[in-house]
Amino acid sequence: KSKKMKTPFNKYLYAGFLFISAYYVLFSHDYMSAASNMGIGLIFDPFNTEQKWEDRPKWQKIWLIVHLAIVAALFGYGMGIADKFKI
Repeated sequence: KSKKMKTPFNKYLYAGFLFISAYYVLFSHDYMSAASNMGIGLIFDPFNTEQKWEDRPKWQKIWLIVHLAIVAALFGYGMGIADKFKI
């Protein structure tokens, strides 16, 4: 028998990385760091990690896909800003 953690530790890590990303966007204006932290946040799936993708509710799928789209947009925006200002 495997012992499983009953605490929602993934949810805390996920929220933490989202807050760090928000800090980078709002206060530091460092979009690449925000994108990387937000991408790392996806590792810590805030939903039931044992549930298959096909069995997840539609709103969870939409949430995760939108999260991934925001990460891609931040990377693109960060790369565009860096290219524009030659950072």
